Order: sequence, then C-alpha cells, then structure tokens
Amino acid sequence: MTNMAPAETLEPGHVQVSGGGQINVNQQFIDAAQTLPEESLGAGTSEAEIRELGDALLGAGLFFPSPTFEGMGRVGLSDKPMHGLEAGFRYNGSTLKGDLKLQWLEWGEGMGAGSVQLGVGHQFSPGPSALDKLGSWSRTDLDLMVPFGMKFGDVARIWGAPRVVWSRISADPKVDTLVSSDAPDRFRRAFEDLFRSQHLWYAGFNAGTMIGYKSVFLALEVNVMHVFFRPEILGQTRDLSGFTFVPAGGLVLRF
Repeated sequence: MTNMAPAETLEPGHVQVSGGGQINVNQQFIDAAQTLPEESLGAGTSEAEIRELGDALLGAGLFFPSPTFEGMGRVGLSDKPMHGLEAGFRYNGSTLKGDLKLQWLEWGEGMGAGSVQLGVGHQFSPGPSALDKLGSWSRTDLDLMVPFGMKFGDVARIWGAPRVVWSRISADPKVDTLVSSDAPDRFRRAFEDLFRSQHLWYAGFNAGTMIGYKSVFLALEVNVMHVFFRPEILGQTRDLSGFTFVPAGGLVLRF
C-alpha cells in the first residue's frame, strides 16, 4: 500500500531510492482472529460453522496486520508527454510491484503538480496467520492513483491522492488441516473452491509528506481505504467488507 512519492515526476535521469515500513490495520482481521479454529472440523460441523471458518480464513489470509518493510526505487524517464513520465518499483519479500506515473498538471511555476499513476503488483505468499492453512498462493493487484501536491523549495513536499485498487486472489488450501476425513464431501469441496478465484476492491485516499533538505528526506504517509469484498461460501454471499488503515514511514534519497 505504500507510495512514498510526491505528485510531481522526477526530471529525466533523476532517481529516488527509499526504504521504509508499514503496518495494515483492518477490522476484518480482528473479527477473523477470534474465529479461526485450532482443530479441523468434523462430521458434526454445521454449514454456519463452515461459513464462519471461510470468513476467518479469508480475513486472516488477506488482512494480517504484520509490519512490512519495503525497498523502493523511481526514475524519471522523460519530460514529455505533458509535464513528465516516471517509472517506479517496490519489493517487500513477498510482493513485487511496478508502476508508471504521468504528470499532466503543473501550476505556480512548478510549485504544484497533478499526475496519474497506474501500478501492477503480484504477491507470492499470504499473511503469516494463514500459512499453516494455505498451500500455494497468488494475488495480483491493479492500483490507480491520482496524486495532487505541492513542494516548498528544497525542504518539503505534501500530496494527497484518491486511490482505487482491484485485486484477484487464488490459493490452494490445505483441506486436511481444515476438515477432518469424516466430514461431508461438500464441505471439503467448499474449501477447495474457497480461494480458487476471488476478487476484491479497495477505494480510499493516500496522503503523505516528505521533510528534509535537497536530497535526503523523512517520508510519512497514510492510506485509509474501504475494502469491498463479498465472496461466495457454500452458495451464500458473505460480506467481508470493511475499513483498512495503513500508516507508513521511511527514508528517501533523491539524486
């Protein structure tokens, strides 16, 4: 979820390198953590309990609030079209993401800027709380932001951006750790299908600031997003929507 980049694009050939951390706080994980069972479910398990376990697995796998540390880089590609084009990437050990940013607006002799940024990311593993319940895992994100911001000489930058993220997830659940061998086949099939293909949306706002001098800055940022997620579990649509809050901070070098 981190961005740590102002609204204006870098000049061609200029580079930004940064490292920092974030933590995701999501209301669905808080609910999920209370309902994950320690033992597999057996023949006496009701459909309601199966659905609750499905809710919990999805919540724990997607929204685990562990700290994440990232390395990021950006480079200015061109001063055209419009006011500039920039490319970026980031990696945190389980997710690799790249993006392009086009600056389409400038005012106040370069003091203010507006841009549009489109990124694609791929996550290779779920949250730690779900690792013993899930096998293979993949998640692909499309991330659209429209940042507006201002810079104040060589000492500070601020920005804010409406943001939308679309995600597709799939995984191979370890069914034997969830459902005992005497459970009905339809329960086993429900968990086999649970993560096969799910989609969710995030919509919200990104805001941040960089404070420093010339080429060294401290960056502080926050994302406040609403997650829209309504998966189908055992033929019933479940509402796992809710808010997520992601504060982040890091060190930025620009040269």
